[in-house]
Amino acid sequence: VDLSDSESEDGVECVTPAAEASESGPASPDCPATAERSTAPRPWTADDMAMAFFQALWTLPVGAEPLAASLVVRDAALVRELSTEVERLLVVSGDMLLSFEQKQVLDCLLRAQVYRAANPDCRSRLREAAQKALLRLECQLNQRQAQLHTVREYTDQVDVRFPHLASDGSMTSEIHQRDALPEEYWSALEQGPRGSTLRMRAAGLLAVLRTFRRFCQTS
Repeated sequence: VDLSDSESEDGVECVTPAAEASESGPASPDCPATAERSTAPRPWTADDMAMAFFQALWTLPVGAEPLAASLVVRDAALVRELSTEVERLLVVSGDMLLSFEQKQVLDCLLRAQVYRAANPDCRSRLREAAQKALLRLECQLNQRQAQLHTVREYTDQVDVRFPHLASDGSMTSEIHQRDALPEEYWSALEQGPRGSTLRMRAAGLLAVLRTFRRFCQTS
């Protein structure tokens, strides 16, 4: 029922949302309020995933105090499946083969307290898998440090600066960004087009940038 032209009992005009919309004109994508209502749902974050796992694992009985000690496991079969997945991901992490997505899943499962929900046998397997993963990671770290032994002996201490030829042709011991780049790169960055993407394209570094982005996402 359209009450836009009617009056209330106290004589105040009643205006419906439809009437307000018609008075303000048609919806416009440039209007912030309209744009906010029409935007798609935001993508899930890692916090959303962790909360979803937590709510799938735990429930709070009716009338119980909202404390961690009052939480009850919803489904023991689901806990066993997720515990098995955590164990598998721990094994993969020990081999340094976790993808970015697998790291997120493992982090969210641990934040959802899968370990706490598991039975004693599952907990024992998870502890063992975590200890083995840490030992393998420590061994790989020691191997990398041994490979860097020669590099560590280049100087007696850290932050030792050697005289070198600067970009302007003079000798200096100071550190400057240009001195670490070939001349064609820093000159292109200084004299090239405005905008970082255009500059990277002019310097031929876009492929390097994409590779570095993938490295950061998967390491």
